[in-house]
Amino acid sequence: MAEKHAMIREAEEAAVAACQAAYDSTPSQYRHHIILIEQNKRVARDTFAAIRLPYMAVAGRVHMARDEHRDLNISLSIGTTFLPLSDGTMVCQATIVSEKYGSASGHAIVPKGAAGGAEKSNPIEVAESSAVGRALGFLGYGLFGSALASADDMPHEAA
Repeated sequence: MAEKHAMIREAEEAAVAACQAAYDSTPSQYRHHIILIEQNKRVARDTFAAIRLPYMAVAGRVHMARDEHRDLNISLSIGTTFLPLSDGTMVCQATIVSEKYGSASGHAIVPKGAAGGAEKSNPIEVAESSAVGRALGFLGYGLFGSALASADDMPHEAA
């Protein structure tokens, strides 16, 4: 039992260090866009640690990209389109074209039948934000560690 408690403590300490590193590495004007995503991280076969990991919100990624391109006096284009899938659902495709980095695309399914929150009341906007955030992540904006997923993609429990 002591070994599992030590593993949980180690995971929690690593998560705190990751949050601090994200905060320290982010310019001050973007720090308010950092959110903490709660996760249950598996530390042993039947043991989980409740941790929080840093995530740069899509608004922060857009803010960073627009500021960088404005400061360099170069172009940045953010566009989205919605495409039907064979099962009747829709996918949002975001395409970012950067004069500095080239182009990248991100995709997100328009959620159907969500229980509540923004996914229920504004499913198109949720998908569009998620797709834009993913595309900006592919260009390197707002990444901490290996986190590329949108907040909606982040697991809240380990499987």
